[in-house]
Amino acid sequence: MIDKAKHIAAAAEALALFQRSCGTVDAHAIADLICDLGLLADERGLDFLGEAKRGIGHWFAERFEVPSEVQAVMEQSVRQARIAMEAFTTATRDMVRSMEFALPSAAKELNSKAFSYAEANIKATCDYAEKLARAKDAQEVMQLQRDFAKTQLEALQEQTKEIGVAVQGAVKGSGKTPGGQINE
Repeated sequence: MIDKAKHIAAAAEALALFQRSCGTVDAHAIADLICDLGLLADERGLDFLGEAKRGIGHWFAERFEVPSEVQAVMEQSVRQARIAMEAFTTATRDMVRSMEFALPSAAKELNSKAFSYAEANIKATCDYAEKLARAKDAQEVMQLQRDFAKTQLEALQEQTKEIGVAVQGAVKGSGKTPGGQINE
């Protein structure tokens, strides 16, 4: 975490020096300084708008830091949720296995594959929640969200493809078409 007080004091010194140097009044000092920083960036061939956007991102993130006490509570809540989800998953898996004897082998395989995907998705979500609970600022939260969404979309695409192949195999093995007609 940054030392906000130290950064604010340094910014105040820089602004005071700018005001003394340019004779700018308080009401417009920050706007004038930003304008002059833009001119300086242009002179040096820098992307002022890109830097300004980045600076606004830093400002936003530093304004909304998560206090350590809140972060500790979030981490504990995520740990408890993971334990509960693992217990639920184990109970569900045991229940499903106790009924599999009535299913054809192709359906058992499809069921097993679907359940393993559900477990993987639950684990990925719990891992994501743990990372979110440890995030230090809004920028980190946004990056975690982008990464999680991308990873889960890729996983969903792969899982959908594999489930589709498994369903086709189960239908072929049953002697019926997907519409329920019997193959001759």
